[in-house]
Amino acid sequence: MKLNLVGGAYSLDNIEIDCQTCINWYAQAPENGGGQSALIPTAGLVKKHTLNGAIKGMQRLSNNWILVVSGTSVYRVQGANSALIGTVGASTHVTIADNGLVAVIATGSKLYKVDLNTWVISQVTAEGFTGCQYIQFIDGRFVFAVPDTGKYSWFGLYNLEYDALNYATAEGSPDNIVRLVVVGSEMWALGEHTTEVYYNTGNTDLPFRRVGGAFVSVGCDAPQTVAKMGSSLVFIAKTEAGGRQICMTQGYQAQRISTHAIEQALTDANVKLATAFTYQQSGHGFYVLNLPDINRTFVFDVMTALWHERAHTGSTGALTRYRGQHHAYDGTDNLIGDYQNGNIYALREDVFTDDGFPVYRERTIPYFPSEKKNVSYMRLELEMSVNASLTQHSIDMAWSDDYARTWSTPMPQLLGAEGMDLKRVVWRRLGIGRQRTYKFTTTANSRCALINGYLEVQGSDR
Repeated sequence: MKLNLVGGAYSLDNIEIDCQTCINWYAQAPENGGGQSALIPTAGLVKKHTLNGAIKGMQRLSNNWILVVSGTSVYRVQGANSALIGTVGASTHVTIADNGLVAVIATGSKLYKVDLNTWVISQVTAEGFTGCQYIQFIDGRFVFAVPDTGKYSWFGLYNLEYDALNYATAEGSPDNIVRLVVVGSEMWALGEHTTEVYYNTGNTDLPFRRVGGAFVSVGCDAPQTVAKMGSSLVFIAKTEAGGRQICMTQGYQAQRISTHAIEQALTDANVKLATAFTYQQSGHGFYVLNLPDINRTFVFDVMTALWHERAHTGSTGALTRYRGQHHAYDGTDNLIGDYQNGNIYALREDVFTDDGFPVYRERTIPYFPSEKKNVSYMRLELEMSVNASLTQHSIDMAWSDDYARTWSTPMPQLLGAEGMDLKRVVWRRLGIGRQRTYKFTTTANSRCALINGYLEVQGSDR
């Protein structure tokens, strides 16, 4: 019998229903509908820069430099080069935007500008301006949500002149605007319960007007989870009805992409601390959601519409959340900024460690349907694609007969020596059970893709 080997993470609190895990593997399906699906190892991390402190924001600028806030230090990064250009009074999270002449860094209580010719940093001050946490650029103007209000405001055309009367309010619902995000030529105003979309009218006094009919009946009170994926937004959504889901916009509609399992995790987490970023690699678009207070990272793959988890194995061997919290593409590599220190990593698909630390990979498959009858598990076979290097590596298998509450002693099997590309791994004489699931784990420093799984069983009277 073929096993449901290729799948996503779907572990419920009621583990009797489902207990699937998928950590540091993601599903790859052939686009033509034929061929063979597989679980592919997630990309490894290669340190590219070491800066001064925890990475609090990264943005690729219009001049192709990447501006990075590391601790309270500001760097410009390009290729293998990095240069300290100044400091800011940074909070835990910053946003960055530019208009081709200057870049701005919003820290919450303060706003800083960076001259892109001289790289000189200075604070932006103006009567009536009280700071902002999230800032965007659209059609010649920097725009931002006025903190703790239903207002949004803007600076002058290609300048940072500010008039406290330059503001507007949400029209469709008296909602507190938590973040503005520019998508294409439109400005999305996300409130706590509703979302509105605006376009530029060209009017100097009131440059933005709501798009007719573009009123979305979901909002967001976790503004750091808002991220762009092409022409869509992805975020933790909230409505007046209560509860939270993760939604992706399609046109002017918000479509649920989370599962019941992910939504259970959201109830355990403080979503106001949650952060997210997106990136694309090898045709997959990934939405990476960090939930710091429960120390977990969930990733949605737009290509397959499946979730998996990412985790880091540090020096203690314990699993923690993913290292990356911010992202920027430098034209060659997807760069990931570390939430805990000043490291910036390149995501490399031909690397199978996280900056030298082993990557723990785990897949727990759905329960084997035995219709509550005792069966003898005679033989389990995995078909894998491997590229072992340097030394031999192994994969462990364990099983559970009590709905993933306890597990057997792991049984390792070698993956083969250097140069082996296809491997069949077999376990025999696996005992008798009524309701069984299997878990496969490895820390192999090599490509280790799971392709197929087969299980041979026989009926039993015991």
